Amino acid sequence: MIAYILRRLVLLVPVLLVVGVVVFALVHLTPGDPAAVILGDRATPEEIARLREQLGLNDPLPIQFVRWF
Repeated sequence: MIAYILRRLVLLVPVLLVVGVVVFALVHLTPGDPAAVILGDRATPEEIARLREQLGLNDPLPIQFVRWF
C-alpha cells in the first residue's frame, strides 16, 4: 500500500509539469496583450509598457513560466 502511494506521488510530478506547460502555452497563445486588456482602450503606450514591465511580461518565457508555476 505504501509503495503504491509513493509511486502515485512520484508520477504526479511529471503530470503537473505537463498540465502546467499546456495551460501556460494556452494562456500565451490567446490573442491580445494582457496589459492592454487590463488598462483598457484609453491607455497610453507608456502605461502599457510600464504595466508589462511590472507584470514581468517582458521577461523570457521560461522565467515567466517558473514565476507563474
